[in-house]
Amino acid sequence: MSASPAQVESTDVLVIGAGPSGLMAANVLLKLGVRVIIIDAKSGPTRESRAVGVHSRSREIYRQLGLAEEVERRGRLADSIQFGFGRHGFPTIPVAALGRGQTPFPGIWILEQSENEAILAERLDSLGCPVRWNTAFVSLDSEYDGASVRTVVRSRTAAVGSAPDALSESVPESDFVIESRYVIAADGGSSPVRKFLQVPFEGATNEHVYYVFEANDLAGIDDSRVQVRLEKDDFLLAFPLGSLARPSARNRIAGIARDWQPAAKTDANMQVTDITEDDAREALDRVFGVTYSTSEWFSTYRVHHRVAKEFRKGNVFFIGDAAHVHSPVGAQGMNSGLQDGHNLACKIHDVLTGAMPESYLDDYERERRPVAQRLVGVTDRVFEAITSPDRLPVLLRTKLLPVVWPGVLATVPLTPIGKRLVGYVSQIRIKYPMPTKTSHPVLGRRLRWTGAHGFDNHEPLNAMTWQVHSYGDSAREEATRIAQERNMEHHHFPACPQVNLPEGTVLVVRPDMFVAAYMNVRGHKTSD
Repeated sequence: MSASPAQVESTDVLVIGAGPSGLMAANVLLKLGVRVIIIDAKSGPTRESRAVGVHSRSREIYRQLGLAEEVERRGRLADSIQFGFGRHGFPTIPVAALGRGQTPFPGIWILEQSENEAILAERLDSLGCPVRWNTAFVSLDSEYDGASVRTVVRSRTAAVGSAPDALSESVPESDFVIESRYVIAADGGSSPVRKFLQVPFEGATNEHVYYVFEANDLAGIDDSRVQVRLEKDDFLLAFPLGSLARPSARNRIAGIARDWQPAAKTDANMQVTDITEDDAREALDRVFGVTYSTSEWFSTYRVHHRVAKEFRKGNVFFIGDAAHVHSPVGAQGMNSGLQDGHNLACKIHDVLTGAMPESYLDDYERERRPVAQRLVGVTDRVFEAITSPDRLPVLLRTKLLPVVWPGVLATVPLTPIGKRLVGYVSQIRIKYPMPTKTSHPVLGRRLRWTGAHGFDNHEPLNAMTWQVHSYGDSAREEATRIAQERNMEHHHFPACPQVNLPEGTVLVVRPDMFVAAYMNVRGHKTSD
């Protein structure tokens, strides 16, 4: 791996992959003052994408980056989800209403993956750190000095760091070295970095074939909300597209190609090659009574349920699809990747600045891998129940579900479980293990929001710094002492027992908004 001095660049962090997770990691690192290079083997940004839903937790992260308004401008709210069977819809679940009071951003924000990538890439451009397209990973060596990684990359740009439009077919490929303290592999489910380091990608590939496409002028279902429809041998997911500024008659449609699977073939990338849009159009009309005029694009694929055995290999970290892949149930994939990048970038900054020891980076895997495992496990079980041809699942789908679900769905919004379920789906109830003997409902979780009670305790965290928060006058003195002792910002708020932050509460809050330490100077008891 020798290279002349002119072929070597140095940076703090090399991010490989400019999908949502890699772009998020690069943006957070830059905001925190860390030097970054981000590369991608593609020639430019994604034009077609499967992911469309941005959950509340991801929008809170966008707010920390100062991008919440841009996300809002380019997307639209899906305030409810409607389940159904065949051609009949059940009562809707008002996810936005159930999320109010829990987050500044209730509901599912519909913003395509390509738009997420565009927003994050444009911010990198404005910060002087554009994505280096046409630049592919070749190999790496993290052992040469024990403190950093030397990564060989291959570029077809006219010069290192030049823009994609500078590419010419006559420009030959050239290899060069990027030397960095850390490497973040965000290079997708087929991650070349993960394969190079021989990290197992544990799990399985679903036997069924699925299709996804973008439809215009959808008819037969209410296209203003997220739709989930089941049948004996089929299922349908539909997401409304467009934005507040530019309303659209487009919908993202996904379903199962069960009738045609014996003949289905896949290419080297597991892309199904012989199922047509006409097949999908006929099945949608026949089974669900759904029609549309034209489509923008059509694609088929197989669903994988896999988690990397390690999220850290030396100074190399895996995030997003390079670390975990699963079914589209719940629109969790892209959101999990965004949060991987956010979590890891904050930790890397703390280590590079000396605020935390090198071992602190091990917490990335300890925190995020269990989240991925739970997510893959739950989506796998739900997906199996939806798609299994076995007798019992079919019986439940065709006989029990149409009778029981309407009553259940009508009841859920009226019970406390409704808010809890929405909290889990929107990823605001994730809990991380904390190295403390203290046990409390807020500890290890993202800071509970007080905005519905007259003040916003999330706003100071837009600075992405370690902070001490105190609630109620009796907590002020102790919080001030802790903040001075630890050289942290101190922010004082009124007591808010409605969200388990009663009089006397003192918290240490991490830059990623998770509560790292808790105490109450008055010994108040609280409940989850």
